[in-house]
Amino acid sequence: WADIKSWIVADGRVLMGQDDAGNKYWQIPQRGEEAARREIEYPTTQLEDIDFESIPSEWRLWVRGYRDDTPTEEEIFMSRARATETLRKAKEIEAKDAVERSKQLASGELRKVDSHTVGVGGGGGGGDSG
Repeated sequence: WADIKSWIVADGRVLMGQDDAGNKYWQIPQRGEEAARREIEYPTTQLEDIDFESIPSEWRLWVRGYRDDTPTEEEIFMSRARATETLRKAKEIEAKDAVERSKQLASGELRKVDSHTVGVGGGGGGGDSG
């Protein structure tokens, strides 16, 4: 119980969690039927030093009221792992596409027109008509 009491600040705010970047997530009880407010306390007060991208999406959802429960560290870790894997796959696909595009340009199957790559010949809209 002593640990829980230490989370409640004199102004009535309740510390619900903190992330790796040092952002603190607070819930502020309201009177009556009004839903509790949720806030983020950033580790710095200098606006230009705040890294808004560092806020995990799970905490963003909680702050905006799209989820009732605060996120667990495991959820945030798994989400970051999925995002890292998605980026890795996207870079891999992009590299394969660049190689394929180079081959098609070299063979004359594609040609560059004002920074756009277009197909040569053979029907289908979007081609070169003149």
